[in-house]
Formats: sequence, C-alpha cells, structure tokens
Amino acid sequence: RQAADADALILLMGFGEDCAQVERTSFKTKFLDYLSFRKPIIVWGPDYSSAVRTGREFDSAEVCTSHLASDCLAIITNLARDPARCSELVENSRIMYEERFNPGKIHSSFRSACCELIG
Repeated sequence: RQAADADALILLMGFGEDCAQVERTSFKTKFLDYLSFRKPIIVWGPDYSSAVRTGREFDSAEVCTSHLASDCLAIITNLARDPARCSELVENSRIMYEERFNPGKIHSSFRSACCELIG
C-alpha cells in the first residue's frame, strides 16, 4: 500500500543499546518525508530519541516510548478513533515544518552564517 493511501504513518526508532547513540544524535529525515503526505505521524521509539523529542516539542506526532508492540497498537487504535486529534497532529506538523525545517529558512540561515563568518 502506498503512503499516500495510509491513514497514518509510523516512524520506528531503535530501542536497543546498540542504537542509543544514533537515536540520541541523529534526526530521522523520514519524519520530514512523512510531512508531505499530510497524515498523522506516530513515532515509536525511546524517550531519548531525537524524533520523540521533536514530536513532543511541537506536538506534531503521537508518541509511543514503550518497546511493547501492544502499547503502540493501543496508541494507534486511540488515534484512529479520534479524527480531531489526527487533524491537530497534521496541523502541528505543518507548523513544525514551517518553523524549523523549511528548506528556504534553513538555506537563508546557513547563508547568513557563512557570510558573517567570511565577512
């Protein structure tokens, strides 16, 4: 099934100790890819992961920090029953994109910093 046809999208993060450093320090660009579909996003990962922190900061994703599949399923089920929450998540993710991840803003900030450094 295509992502555009999905009711929601799930971003999986690693729970194992072998994943901890990566999950703390790198941001999953898949999160940004998912924004273009204008669907609710569910982030399933540990508290310390960058995607969980960002999803909570902007309230742009439903978050499950339990490693248990049954807990994530409960979150998915609750979200499926709450169209208002789904709409809220989509709107909050749009705001998150505009405020933090808009390529034009990122480029402008980068360019300004480079000009300041050079000049």
